[in-house]
Amino acid sequence: MKTDTTTFFYTTASGRGGPVQFNELRSLAAAGKLIRQDKVWSDGMDEWQAAGAIPKLFEGLPPDILVRESQSTSN
Repeated sequence: MKTDTTTFFYTTASGRGGPVQFNELRSLAAAGKLIRQDKVWSDGMDEWQAAGAIPKLFEGLPPDILVRESQSTSN
């Protein structure tokens, strides 16, 4: 997959997005708005894939921080 010219769609807990280029998808990942378990699709893929399966998308980024719902609603 040639990521620099590929257009992606994505789905997260807060909804769907796209089309976006790889650099924008990477920016979402770097900001924590797209995590490895979120789904990503582009033309040529048979089905949606985990974002973590996209080469170089999370390269050099720390592991995802998953907040449990009970923690996010307390306060």
